[in-house]
Amino acid sequence: MARQRAVAYTRLYSDRLADVREFSEAAEAYCDSTGIQLAAVLVDLDKTDGHLDLDHRAAGRQLMSLMGQKQLRARTIVLDDMSRTFKDTVDAGRQFTKWDDKGKRVVILNAGEQTSLTLDGRESRGALLAIRALAGIEKALIHKRITTGLHQRKVRGRVHGGTPYGHDREGSLLVENAMEQQVIKRMLYMRRCGLSYRDIADELNQEGVTAKQGGQWIHTSVADIVRRNGDR
Repeated sequence: MARQRAVAYTRLYSDRLADVREFSEAAEAYCDSTGIQLAAVLVDLDKTDGHLDLDHRAAGRQLMSLMGQKQLRARTIVLDDMSRTFKDTVDAGRQFTKWDDKGKRVVILNAGEQTSLTLDGRESRGALLAIRALAGIEKALIHKRITTGLHQRKVRGRVHGGTPYGHDREGSLLVENAMEQQVIKRMLYMRRCGLSYRDIADELNQEGVTAKQGGQWIHTSVADIVRRNGDR
C-alpha cells in the first residue's frame, strides 16, 4: 500500500539557507515519525510576498496546486506556524475552509505551548469556527483602529484627505489660511442674512474670489464649507 504524502510550507523572514534547512529538517522529522512521505518543501520569502494571502504567493500557489493533484496523493499539509503561513485570520479561515472541504489534514509544528498540533475532521472544523470568529473580531478591530486614527489625526490637525478650504498643508499638518478664513466668515454672514448657497457662489464669483484650486464657486462647494464650519 502506498504511503500517504505530505507537502510542507512556510514563509520565512530571510533567505538564509540555515532557516530553510531548519524548517525542512523539522518537517522531515515529523513525517518520519508518523510514517508519511514528505513530497515537497515550499518556502516563500516575507520580503517579497508577506503582504499577500497564502494562495497569492508563489510557493503558496504551488502548495494549492500540489494538494489538488490526485496522482500525488498528498493529504497532509505541514505548516511552521499560523503567523508565518497566513496574512491574517481572514486568510486563515478561507484556506481552512478549502482544506476542510477537500478532507485535508493540517499539521502545525509550532503551535504555541504544544510541540505540534494536528487538525483533522472535527478538530479542523472546530479550528475553522474559531478562526472565523477571530476574523470577525479582527475586522471590527481594524475598523475601530482606522476610525480612531482618523479622529486623532483630525484632533491634532493632521491631514488624512484633501486640503480643506480655509487651510493649507504643511507636511501632514493643517494650518489656517488667513485669507480663506475671511472668505468663510463672509459665507457664514451671507448665509445668516438669508442668501442661498447659489447666491453666495454668484456673489463670490462676481467679486473675483476664486475657489481652492483657482476655479469658480458652485453652490454645492459653498454648502459643504458653510455646513462644515458651523451653519446647519
